[in-house]
Amino acid sequence: MAYFIVNYQLNKDGQDYQNLWDEFERLEAQKAQRTVYLVDCNANDASSLLQHLRSLIDANDMMLVCELTEKPASFRSYEGTQAWIDARF
Repeated sequence: MAYFIVNYQLNKDGQDYQNLWDEFERLEAQKAQRTVYLVDCNANDASSLLQHLRSLIDANDMMLVCELTEKPASFRSYEGTQAWIDARF
């Protein structure tokens, strides 16, 4: 199991991104901030996860995926974020 942080910027107002939200839910991702999710999954690397999630957004949107190799520090993230971190690191 690998741990990743996913940050995105969706640039198309009114676009339906329900498939992206559903995938984060399926992956049991933790929403840490408005456009940041923490994900644990069996992806081989950040590039693999990016390619998977990229299929759920538009070409003009932005997304950054980084593998977490050490315990991240957070301040004022959404409820459940610290518990997600503590359970994995």
